[in-house]
Parts: sequence; structure tokens; C-alpha cells
Amino acid sequence: MTQLEQVAKKHNLTLEQATQLKSVIQETWEYVGYDFMECCGGEDEALNIFDSYGQMVAEATVDAGRLQNHGDVGWFYSLEADKLKIAEDVYAARSW
Repeated sequence: MTQLEQVAKKHNLTLEQATQLKSVIQETWEYVGYDFMECCGGEDEALNIFDSYGQMVAEATVDAGRLQNHGDVGWFYSLEADKLKIAEDVYAARSW
């Protein structure tokens, strides 16, 4: 598993941005995760749609600006980069 600091460098983020993003992703997932998996037919079915758990979480939390409901991450949505990949990597990284 990759360290959060490595992921931050990979995606040209500060460690503080990566830490904030990880926290907001986790909080958002707590709100939408169950409903998201249920819409897919359950957890097993949802996981079959994605290549990894992190990819599923990124898709469910980044889509439709959901992260902005749980933190000040407008900077993230302004990035000219693959936001889903950044979110997936940040979510999957060890941070603390």
C-alpha cells in the first residue's frame, strides 16, 4: 500500500491537500456508501462493477460534486487532472 505522501507527490498535491481530500472522501462515503451499493444491487454487485473498492468509493463520492457537501474542496474540482484517479489513489493510500 502506498503512503499518502507518495500519492500527494504523484498527483502534484501538498500533503495537507491529500490529507484533507482523504478525510472528505471518507466522510462523504459514510453518507452515500450504503445507498450507492444498494442502487447497484448490493455490495458484491457493486464491487463487480469496479476494479477496486477505492475506485468504487471515488466514483460514488467525487461524482456530482458530493465532496463539496462535506468539506472545502473546491480546489480539487478545479484541478485539470483525472479527479477520479486522484481520489482513488488518495482513498487507498495509508495516511495515519
